[in-house]
Order: sequence, then C-alpha cells, then structure tokens
Amino acid sequence: MIKQRHILTYSVACTLAVLAFLIGIYLLELKEPIWNNLLYLIYIGVLIFAVKSWRDSENEGVISFASVMSYATFFAIYYLFVIAIWTYLFMVYVAPDLMEIQLQLQEQMMVNDGMPPEQIAIGMKYARMFSTPPIAAIFTFVGGLFIASILNLIVAAIMKKDKEVSFNNY
Repeated sequence: MIKQRHILTYSVACTLAVLAFLIGIYLLELKEPIWNNLLYLIYIGVLIFAVKSWRDSENEGVISFASVMSYATFFAIYYLFVIAIWTYLFMVYVAPDLMEIQLQLQEQMMVNDGMPPEQIAIGMKYARMFSTPPIAAIFTFVGGLFIASILNLIVAAIMKKDKEVSFNNY
C-alpha cells in the first residue's frame, strides 16, 4: 500500500502542476499548440522524478522495466482521472462557450478550404456530436491513456535499473 500512496502523491503533484499550467494558458489566451505540448514535458518530468524517488528509497536503487511500467500505469490512471473530471467541469462551468468558438473556427477553416456546403454540414454535425462535455472528458481519459502508454514505455526504458552482477563474490 505504500507504493500506491507514493504513486498517488506524485500523480496529484503532477495533476496540480498541469492544471496550473492549463489555467495559465487559458487566462493568457495562448492558442499555439506548443503550449499544450509542454504538458507532456511536465508529465514526463514528474514521472521520472517519482520513479527515481521510488526506485532509490524503496527498492535500493534497483527497478525492473515491468515495475516501472506498473508504477507509471497507475500514475497515469490517477492523473488522467482527475484531468478528465477537470475537462468536464471546465467545459460546463468555466468556459461553456469555448467549444462553440472552436466549432465556428473549424467550420470557417472548412469554408476556406473550399469544401462543399453538404460536406461542411455533415462534418459539423459530427463535430457537435463529439464536442459535448461528457464525450470530451471520456476522450481525454482514453486518448490520454494511449499517449501516456507511449510516454510510460519511454520512461520505463530510461529508468529501469538492473541489479549489478559481480563476479568477485564467487
């Protein structure tokens, strides 16, 4: 149970850091995608720090690839659960008009690309259907798990540390 508490502590810290960053992006009206991509660096940084802390304090500096993946998977689940709830609350209470603005921009891009009105209508129908707060929260969680799995594999490959084998003991 100590491992779960350790994971929860660091995933909450990561979540708070990411939420603070997201609020800053929203308040400063930063629209460039690079700002959202920096969230991955926060996630990776906190995860590496957490795994290193766990490896050095509880596992005597040794941890397998599978143990890192296990740790990182629980870390991602806790983190993404809170982020999905935040996504829902943000879309419902903080910025309910944000999705409509994004849909209008998307429609304007379709018009600028010269799409026929029938295609635009169909595209916007599906875009509106998948732009509700509950669906956005679900996509945040599921899509986040996919991306986190890839990031977790990278972190596990970097952070694994096998026990040193010494032939002097024989």
